[in-house]
Amino acid sequence: MSEDLARVRMTRHQHLAKNRQQSMLTRTAEEIGLEDSDCWNSNADQCKSNGCQPYNSKGASMS
Repeated sequence: MSEDLARVRMTRHQHLAKNRQQSMLTRTAEEIGLEDSDCWNSNADQCKSNGCQPYNSKGASMS
């Protein structure tokens, strides 16, 4: 059962991180005048930019 709980938590974490990344990308694209489709490949749920790293707050810290 703990493996199932860990899997659910990891899946939720990945989903939330992807949503944060897509929201930030969409806001940035709007700020510079690009269409959302110019930056985000919704079919593959991946950033089209080369070298794009997904946002993950795991390494972030509060100051």
